[in-house]
Amino acid sequence: MKCEKRLKNSLKNNPRYLAFYVLETISNDRQPTEILKKTFAVRTDIRIEDKRLVHELVYGCVRRKGTLDFIISCYTSDTVKRIHEKVRVLLRIGIYQLKFMDKIPDFAAINETVQIAKNIAGKKSAGFVNAILRATLRNPQKLADKELRLDPIARLAYRESHPEWLIRRLLECYSPEDIKRFCSFNNSPPPVSLRLNPHKISRDQFCARLTEQNIAYKKSHIHPDCVRLLSAGQVNAISGYDEGLFIVQDETPASILDTLSASTGEHILDICAAPGGKTCVLAQQVGDNGTITALDLNRTRMNVLRRNIVRLRLDNVKTIIGDVSKFQELRQKLNNTLFDKIVVDPPCSNTGVLRKRIEARWRLNVSDFKRLAGLQIEILRNASQFLKHGGLLLYETCSIDPEENQYVISGFLESNPDFNLIKQQLFFPTTPQASDGGFGALLKRVT
Repeated sequence: MKCEKRLKNSLKNNPRYLAFYVLETISNDRQPTEILKKTFAVRTDIRIEDKRLVHELVYGCVRRKGTLDFIISCYTSDTVKRIHEKVRVLLRIGIYQLKFMDKIPDFAAINETVQIAKNIAGKKSAGFVNAILRATLRNPQKLADKELRLDPIARLAYRESHPEWLIRRLLECYSPEDIKRFCSFNNSPPPVSLRLNPHKISRDQFCARLTEQNIAYKKSHIHPDCVRLLSAGQVNAISGYDEGLFIVQDETPASILDTLSASTGEHILDICAAPGGKTCVLAQQVGDNGTITALDLNRTRMNVLRRNIVRLRLDNVKTIIGDVSKFQELRQKLNNTLFDKIVVDPPCSNTGVLRKRIEARWRLNVSDFKRLAGLQIEILRNASQFLKHGGLLLYETCSIDPEENQYVISGFLESNPDFNLIKQQLFFPTTPQASDGGFGALLKRVT
């Protein structure tokens, strides 16, 4: 780990230091979960309560980065971007504890953060961190006055920690009230949703197992085969995991996938398949007489898919590594095979799953939407050529932006008159009880 040679042994397992290490290590295009797992794998002697604190600090500081940086800017004459990265991360950790963690006393939040700053950034930086953190407590009116000068959109961006440009973009499509609820939704803790295999166990039977394990749950009101976990540790420790009774899948993609109505004996192509939730459900639905061809470019995610195939004991899945944006490569990989049905789940902005992909709101920029829409329609066009006449094609994303959804479909239909739109649906999350945001369009090849 960075800085560890200069650290006292007493700080190496300090949860605030570990949170600092993870936050300094991740970049906007990586999920914190990856680094947290690696960190905890090395630090096997960390107490459970300290792991929880690290997790809360990391996820909280990433999710609330916009709010935290606005507060920092209020109490320093320098711009936040010009503050040294280490100091900036430490200030976020300290302010997050002061503003969002009621159970941590203010003196502990300040003293612990300053002590870490002294060890990794020196006394001068520690003094700066101490001054800023104490100023936020002594002079809250300064922050209140600065907030009052913001226009309504900038104020929402500050309070709900979303990029202002993204809020303005979404307001072109949705009402201000919807966007307020959407931003609040994205800052709520996401549940883990499991989709059961109804051929192996009923939802009532599975819920009885959860009760026996003292795992709090709620039956989904959105999908009949889904259960939301309200309290659980590792999913692989839940009764039924090794039996292949369930996969992790949110109710929105579960509901969208159901529109395809996969049947026994069908041969289905799953484009951009990894990490494999859709693949596994489809494989269960087509049975031993059907096949699923799962294709993806990402080898790491494909390995996750393959492990799920083994766990769920699925013998009817063929996995292929390939670039679906290149038609000639796709044709070679598929050997010109035609399929009964096709699922296309291309790379997207993830604007429908910002509650789970907490880094995505900071990773995105305006130009991404045009770039992604171009890639999406190219993948859709390539995949569609492997569909049998009369077959169904399901296009789905975890985006709520029309440029990646309705506009892609309308553009595809204009240049492909041999396809008809059967159904399209948008899931827009505005309440804590909602599932993820997403979009699905079911197309039929008619000639």
